[in-house]
Amino acid sequence: MQDTPGSLPRQFLVIFGERVKSRRRDLKFTQAELSAEVNISRTALTNIEKGNQRTNVFLLARLAHALKTPPGDLIPDLSEAKQRLQQAKQVSVSTPSDAELLTGELQKLNISVESTGGLDRALHEVQSRHAKSPSSKRRTSP
Repeated sequence: MQDTPGSLPRQFLVIFGERVKSRRRDLKFTQAELSAEVNISRTALTNIEKGNQRTNVFLLARLAHALKTPPGDLIPDLSEAKQRLQQAKQVSVSTPSDAELLTGELQKLNISVESTGGLDRALHEVQSRHAKSPSSKRRTSP
């Protein structure tokens, strides 16, 4: 089971964490109070609420008991996690990498970038052009 940001297990953990956090807030518990009640660190509870940490069945039972709710109310349905995952994939926008952005800017200056060592050579060429341009010369006052 892989918990990558765009995975079903990750979405499941995020929804579970949201439910724990929501119920905790409904009961006006602080993270410190709830974590002490279930005998885990506040950091562990924060990670659970953010969907960054798995819980075992025993901890699930302790959380449910402390939150005065049946364990099933904290566990999301897999179809809900699948739906959330599909929605996330639909709204995700691919952003270009820094290398792609740099390559695009260099191409605007008519500087080609080769795949191996190209960025280093291109950077050197930009520096050379800048050093040769009249606007780059420092003006000194008499």
